[in-house]
Amino acid sequence: EIFVCEMGARNVGDIKEICDIVHPDCGIITSVGPQHLESFHTIDNIKKTKFELADSLPDDGIAFLNGNDENIASVGYKRKNITYGVEAGDYQAYDLSLSSKGTTFKIKTPTGETAEFTTKLIGKHNVQNVAGAIACAHTLGVSLPQLAGAVRRLQSGCRSARCPGSPWKAPAPAAPGSSSQHNRWKPAQQYPDTP
Repeated sequence: EIFVCEMGARNVGDIKEICDIVHPDCGIITSVGPQHLESFHTIDNIKKTKFELADSLPDDGIAFLNGNDENIASVGYKRKNITYGVEAGDYQAYDLSLSSKGTTFKIKTPTGETAEFTTKLIGKHNVQNVAGAIACAHTLGVSLPQLAGAVRRLQSGCRSARCPGSPWKAPAPAAPGSSSQHNRWKPAQQYPDTP
């Protein structure tokens, strides 16, 4: 019933091109930051590209916007939108409690409904992203108790051998004198003979 698609970009127009194929009804803009300055050259180009998603929505579509991101707020998006964030927005995450085992927080909806959430993810930035997903899913009719269960099951997307419990390991070293330039991280089962 619902198709979720990440729309990444390296150049102005990339997200519009994806939207022309996918035709989204809703879109979440999580951040506008300097991560892609090497290809976009300016924050304004990044803003323009991220908002290609919101601008591609139908008249009854909804843009979900991170209320903690100053660059997103500075756009002054006027079409139908719902904001979310940590102690900001229509869907507000608050009472954050962080530990080495994860994060607990509460969400308050625009109607005043509240619920507590626990996730294995750590950090305010993760709470902001989860709050965006909660805002979108709740708006589409998923109850807060259902969402609390889903958030509890979230796992880190870490694909590094440095992540605790990660199934990823560094590739086996090339044989001496080999011209192999293979340096990508791979799941451990692809290198059964490495520690």
